[in-house]
Amino acid sequence: MGGMRRAAWKRRLSQPATRLATVAGLVVALVVGQFVLLIAGSAAADRGASHAARDSIEYLADISQERVVNAMRSVGHAVGDTARYVRVSQPDTEELLAMLSAELDNIVAADALSVTYANGNFVELRRSEGRYGEYVSYVVTYGDGTVATRTTSVYDENHKIISSGASLLTFGPTRTETYLAAVTSAQLAWTGPVFDPVSDADVVRASLALRDPEGTVGAVVSADLALAPLRVSLSTLPAGADGAIAVTSGDGTIVASRGSGSAAADVSPEGADAMGLERGFATVYRDMSEYGVDWVVEVRASAEGLNEGYGRLRDTLDGVMGGLMILTVALGYLLARLWSPMIAMRNGAERDALTGLYNRRHVDAAAESMLRFADRTESGAAFVMLDLDDFKSVNDDLGHGEGDRALQTVGARVLQEIRAGDLAARWGGDEFLLVLLLAQDDEAEQMVERIRTAVSEALADVFPGRPDLGVTAGYATTDMVGDDVGVLIASADRALVRGKAVAKGYTYALTTSPI
Repeated sequence: MGGMRRAAWKRRLSQPATRLATVAGLVVALVVGQFVLLIAGSAAADRGASHAARDSIEYLADISQERVVNAMRSVGHAVGDTARYVRVSQPDTEELLAMLSAELDNIVAADALSVTYANGNFVELRRSEGRYGEYVSYVVTYGDGTVATRTTSVYDENHKIISSGASLLTFGPTRTETYLAAVTSAQLAWTGPVFDPVSDADVVRASLALRDPEGTVGAVVSADLALAPLRVSLSTLPAGADGAIAVTSGDGTIVASRGSGSAAADVSPEGADAMGLERGFATVYRDMSEYGVDWVVEVRASAEGLNEGYGRLRDTLDGVMGGLMILTVALGYLLARLWSPMIAMRNGAERDALTGLYNRRHVDAAAESMLRFADRTESGAAFVMLDLDDFKSVNDDLGHGEGDRALQTVGARVLQEIRAGDLAARWGGDEFLLVLLLAQDDEAEQMVERIRTAVSEALADVFPGRPDLGVTAGYATTDMVGDDVGVLIASADRALVRGKAVAKGYTYALTTSPI
């Protein structure tokens, strides 16, 4: 049965109209396939570009973290150098200020250096805001142990005092958050941003306590992280015009930032070292807790911001996909408009307009194909000629409309009875040709008689008042006369003619009696 279906498909594909429809389908499939491939390629390219962008943002986050860490380390080294000097030299105020000045001249990562003594005395040297090389010193001295005098001096770039003034300080330096953090830690302690009441500034400060052999704190050395140079350093990183880099503390306070549109306020330490993607932006977090601070470095950027070529590539791919989509839709519309004419052309070339069966012109090529298939599969074929009995009387008595109805009835019933690989054609007038593929266990006589009987019964149902309107069949098989199409058709017709001369309403084989 499967072989018969394949033979039927081969017969259909042998026809010009069918081949045209097949080619049109292949063209559509190719265009659609290209469209699908382009979409898949675009998606793959987009994913690749996104991964590359993510890698770039990851690298950008690493560099940002490295710059913050380098600044912190420089500040830590300054604190260590100052602590060693104080421990070894026990300098007075003037000597200490000279040492702090020399240290600040050599390091840009710190804004200020200070020493807070356990008795509350305090010495700080801070860069003068906006004036490179100039400093402001704050010297706090407790006289009676309760009220301190703060002396503020401004130095020029030659370290000469430009101005000086004194005021009372009621809040002791030993009670600041930075001092308390240092005395409760065995190593460098970071605090901030916090307000420093001595210098009246918000500072991010690294502090280290100096202890005697018994562990008693004698002084705390501190250095303030220079935030302006850090912001400049972060601003030089290629995060794109829409990118942002921010360093935030655990409570969301911004320590330093670069760019606009930063989502620094949304950064949570729990989300550190993670990446998220939102509205085309990727965000990377780097946790800083291993460096002794509860900070998080956040980098937020888009692929387009990091690489303008990515945006152009995506726009180009979108344009190509849009154009191909329009082309595909237009081609589909054109083929839809042409499909009905192609089907009509195929039907007109192959089929009888009245019965819907194949016409005589189609038979030769299709029958040849069926015989070749039968030869390859070592099976056979039966050629059957059906003829309506007393059909002329139907036309004469009932009119040609009823005659057409009789022919349509035959065509419809024949199509119901034959199998997928068989062929049914209107041969001419009231004659019909069937080509039946025969499997090894098929009996030709039984198959032909079954079809003839079914058609006769269909006519009797449609024309109950015409008992003489019946069907006579004649057939020949390849076993009888060979595999020549013309000989088989002629043999089936000869069997029909001989049979009708004997009696109508029967099935006749070429060499047998009525069945």
